Amino acid sequence: AVFRSLLGRLACPRCRAPLGLEQAGSSEGGGAGEGALRDGRLACRSCARTYAIQHGIPRLLSDEAPPAADAASTRRAFERQWRHYHRLGRIFGKDPAAMARNLVNERMGARIREGWYSGRWVLDAGCGHGRYLSRFAALGATAVGVDVGRGPEAAGVPLNDPRIHVVQGDVLRLPFADASVDLAFCDGVLHHTP
Repeated sequence: AVFRSLLGRLACPRCRAPLGLEQAGSSEGGGAGEGALRDGRLACRSCARTYAIQHGIPRLLSDEAPPAADAASTRRAFERQWRHYHRLGRIFGKDPAAMARNLVNERMGARIREGWYSGRWVLDAGCGHGRYLSRFAALGATAVGVDVGRGPEAAGVPLNDPRIHVVQGDVLRLPFADASVDLAFCDGVLHHTP
């Protein structure tokens, strides 16, 4: 489910204006007293473009230009990969413990240690399998994953946790307001992005 705490951080991928909840469909109880939306529609306050919320995920892909053929084939390949391999103990040679170590060691810079994450918002740009989202949440952050495809759904990212959000969007047109996250993280994505 998409939790209302995320809504104020979203922006239109087309014109960058804030999005508002135009229609709330089905919802369910949420953490910290906030409702969780399963379905609905968001509307841009500037260009009036609307975007669906389906199965708890805001679908914020711009229709401004059709995706290039190579981008579409990359998206399909990763969706297929996460559907088939998400249950493996290791992905790209990393088990969950190795992934967790990647978030607090020198790779993240000298000032980012385990305690730094508490209360922060972290973006995983190109979250794919979604395993980093759970790791960020375990460190105390609210984790937001964006992926152009439906890989996070195929991999079974836990969408009922108010500390984990998934948005379908393009890393080249991030659908977030400026300064809406404390840390942007991107692992194994840009070299696959046409």
